[in-house]
Amino acid sequence: MLARRLVALATAALTALVGAVQPTVAAPDTVPVTFDFVDLRPGESRSQGVAVQVRDTGTVTDATLTAQGAADLTWDASLCDASGACLAFGPGLVGTTLEGGTWTITVSVTAGPRLQQRDRSQVVGHLAVQGTEVVPAPDGTDASGGGAAGSSGGTDAARTAPLAMTGVPVPAWLALALVVTASGAWLVVLGRRRRDDAGPG
Repeated sequence: MLARRLVALATAALTALVGAVQPTVAAPDTVPVTFDFVDLRPGESRSQGVAVQVRDTGTVTDATLTAQGAADLTWDASLCDASGACLAFGPGLVGTTLEGGTWTITVSVTAGPRLQQRDRSQVVGHLAVQGTEVVPAPDGTDASGGGAAGSSGGTDAARTAPLAMTGVPVPAWLALALVVTASGAWLVVLGRRRRDDAGPG
């Protein structure tokens, strides 16, 4: 009975230890972006671009943009690498692998006939990437070639940095040592019981 209790106790301790120190997956890194369009004339088209720096290879987990302000506005968005190859920016981008380097989010808008000249429109959103850090590009230039540059949210405090990985992976030798210890304790107790049962010779 004692041997069984020791084995059960060792097994429970091993299970609790492994569960407690398993590493957690870091949260995606998120950078906010804002594109501000002011004094558009009816029928006018304009583009803005925001450059972001992807530190290493990562996977897109979210790519969201939403129009705010004046309603009479049509727009689309793209994400382009340094070579000019572009992808549509939106939910379809989720799961896409981005190589490390500079990427540009570009929003192109066209004002409708009912838009007033002093109306103000914004397209706001964010890009989230798993497995790497995403920050505003240092130059902050408008890579689209038209209109004022958009904003990547200002300081680094405005973005959501990846959470540090918590916990420490359990080495295989530690798990093995605990199992061996439990087995040894069981064998010791079993040997004592056999000697007790045999009695004096």
